[in-house]
Amino acid sequence: MGDEDEEKVEEVKEEKGVLKNTGILNLKDFTEEDLVELKEIKNIGILVVPKKLAGKILGMAKNTGIVVFYTEGSKLYMGKTMLDAETLKNFDEAVDIIQVGKLVVENDVTAELIRQKIKSIRNYGKVDVPRNVYGVLMTKVMENAGTIEKIE
Repeated sequence: MGDEDEEKVEEVKEEKGVLKNTGILNLKDFTEEDLVELKEIKNIGILVVPKKLAGKILGMAKNTGIVVFYTEGSKLYMGKTMLDAETLKNFDEAVDIIQVGKLVVENDVTAELIRQKIKSIRNYGKVDVPRNVYGVLMTKVMENAGTIEKIE
């Protein structure tokens, strides 16, 4: 293929205002202004959208697997995250957790900390949780579209 042909291929791949072909698309910080240039969203595995703009964004989405509605103030964990007792103790109040990647609950996390510091969990990835706190953690799970496994 010549240089001109390669440039044409690049032009086809980059469509202005189109977000496509990704496993996780995080739009939680999108605003009304950002929507002006957005034309289409397609071929997305997990789409994270602000709840207040969900109607407008979802109208542009095609071939999307899971839609996660982000609410202001929730903790969104993507990628691999380690959740330990120190982190939980530092939350000022109980939090809503949205898990999209892999969350590992450390062995130092107690059932009491989970009761006090986690309001709810919505899981769209994988959570590894110590066997001794699995039951109390499961009482916080409001939605599970992934896996939650006991670890030793």
